[in-house]
Amino acid sequence: MMLKRILFSLVLVLVSTSAFAEQDAAHWINKMRTASTYESYRGVFMFSRGDMSSSMRVVHRFIDGQEQERLTQLDGDMGEILRRGTQVMCLIKGQRLVELDKPDFANPVSNRFANFIPGHMHYTLHKKGYERIVNRSSVKLKIMANDAKRYSYALWLDEDTGLLLKSQVLGVQDKPLELFQFSQLELPAETFDSDFEFDVDSSVVSHHKVPMSENDMRWPERLNWTANYHPPGFMEVESTKKAGSVVLYSDGLANYTVFVELKSKASLPNGATKVGATTMYIKPLEFNDSEYTVTVVGEIPPMTAMNIAEGVQPIME
Repeated sequence: MMLKRILFSLVLVLVSTSAFAEQDAAHWINKMRTASTYESYRGVFMFSRGDMSSSMRVVHRFIDGQEQERLTQLDGDMGEILRRGTQVMCLIKGQRLVELDKPDFANPVSNRFANFIPGHMHYTLHKKGYERIVNRSSVKLKIMANDAKRYSYALWLDEDTGLLLKSQVLGVQDKPLELFQFSQLELPAETFDSDFEFDVDSSVVSHHKVPMSENDMRWPERLNWTANYHPPGFMEVESTKKAGSVVLYSDGLANYTVFVELKSKASLPNGATKVGATTMYIKPLEFNDSEYTVTVVGEIPPMTAMNIAEGVQPIME
């Protein structure tokens, strides 16, 4: 009888400890979300995907109810992105200024975890201890995928503020597929209005405005498409309903997009192509004597992308 009580008490302790650890990890996710918007910082980060890597300088602040950020590419062709609230501008090679009509734009590297909700049934969140990153104490978290249809992630958050200092996308046996990491960081940082202006002579820069409009492809009347398969937990979050050709799905962490277009002479080879954690799967499709191409692109394993593409079929409304 005494042994049963001891075992029962031990189980209660283990369950309580596990629940507390998960709540603690969830607290850090929420802290990261706040820090990514409201902290003022400047630094240099590196992003690598497969054999490709790049470095960028970033300066960020929140002022007068508005988030502002400037990203400068440090290798390859010169390029900069400036975001002031809902205004997003890109400076290409110091000569061509492009304004994007895309108010929901955010740094796709440091903000990729902003929509993750702790307690997601398809991931398990763990706190894994503390490490030192860019000379700062950080909390390490692991977001483990509960199936083979998506990837796992490792995050290192600044212990003082919660800012994301490093992240990895993890494949089979936790092999890193993508890496984001600060190599220099000033946090908090004093920022100035001049930090959020392009250092160019406006008289020699051509200015273009690019609306993020719906796909203008013309489809046969009443022809649409349906995706008969999507992995559990993924939901449609955006689509071009008018053209019926592009649909974005997300599980709150990973995203993938399904494109359907008329086949062209410049079409890429069929099958899967993988760079880092990003997979592109292309499948041909014939309907009413016309040839189409189904393309699935996203941060998902190749087998998942193949299953999605194979499930895309035409429908007549």
